[in-house]
Amino acid sequence: MVKRRRYDPDRLFNPGGFRAFRKRYSRAEVVFSLVIAVLLLGILGWIVRRGHQVDPQLFASAPLTNRDQRKASADRGPLPSGLAAAGWREGPIAHFSAEKLYEKINGRADYFRSFFVKGLSFVSLSLSEASVDVELYDHGTVANAIGAYSGERESTAKTELSDGGLGHLSRNALFWVRGRFYIRAIGSDESPAVIAQLRHLRTVLDAKLPAGALPWAYQLLCKQLGFAIGQVSYLAKDAFSFDFAKGIYAARRLDNGEVFVAATKDPAAASALAGQFREGFLQYGVKAGSASGKAAVLIKDRYQSAFSAATAVGRLVVGVRAIPKAADAAKALNEIVEKARTISPEMIKDGAVPLLESKAKASSGSTSEEGSTGGEETY
Repeated sequence: MVKRRRYDPDRLFNPGGFRAFRKRYSRAEVVFSLVIAVLLLGILGWIVRRGHQVDPQLFASAPLTNRDQRKASADRGPLPSGLAAAGWREGPIAHFSAEKLYEKINGRADYFRSFFVKGLSFVSLSLSEASVDVELYDHGTVANAIGAYSGERESTAKTELSDGGLGHLSRNALFWVRGRFYIRAIGSDESPAVIAQLRHLRTVLDAKLPAGALPWAYQLLCKQLGFAIGQVSYLAKDAFSFDFAKGIYAARRLDNGEVFVAATKDPAAASALAGQFREGFLQYGVKAGSASGKAAVLIKDRYQSAFSAATAVGRLVVGVRAIPKAADAAKALNEIVEKARTISPEMIKDGAVPLLESKAKASSGSTSEEGSTGGEETY
């Protein structure tokens, strides 16, 4: 009599997992199993043998024909030739569309798309163990390129204007705008060789990429109100967290407040946009007086205890934001309203300050409370 095991509901393993319930196997089954085992062992031996006999030609670069060289040159896209300084080597060039940007810079693609990027071209330059990775973003317009740059610019960076380009050289990196292009070049270290390569790169970009003109708002904010280029940012959309605020130029004051300006298609549109700004500011604050001859309402933010306002000047919308003192906010708004009246429609359409006019350096350094640089040339 066979003794049956008591059923154990908590048993984890089948106690009879390796039991054979058949008393014998047929000769055909045994032969077939042995044949399969021999075949598998043979395949394994072939894989191991071939692994030790790699054809070196698999990893050899085929010599470039004249046609290949012409194709490689054509595939540079907007990247100019001569990027590598003496002794440096240029690696393969890769291009990424706006939709495929995540393949190269996953996590940052949406930032560049917020400035309407059209594509990215990438190349790595190397010298011994040093390297410089070059990213060239095509943003379609000078304003968008400046916007992408200003959003990444460190608060302590000194923005330089030189021969049709603007940007700054950091400890081991170059951030540069040339026409519609924004270039980020990141070095592997801070060695003299890397710094020399970055300076060479800037020279080549200025010489070979098409230049542009600073947008019209720089005429108002820099040339007339005295802000340095490094204090001005361009917000292509969702400025100040308002979904209606697009194409905004903002200049940061020393008190961390801002003055801003935007162009619309006509005075009616400007009045409507100024009204949207007022309603937006009122969501977080209350009315606290008037400014610019009672044309604008000062609004005090209930959380920051700072003052904001916006008004229309022709087809322009001008305003102030988050200025700590009401008197300073009113004074700054009065000043930008007065200067905005000098901006003509032709200036807005054609641009204001050609980059090639000046080689002056403009920094984000010391200014007065209203933004003036005390006479320093900043445009």
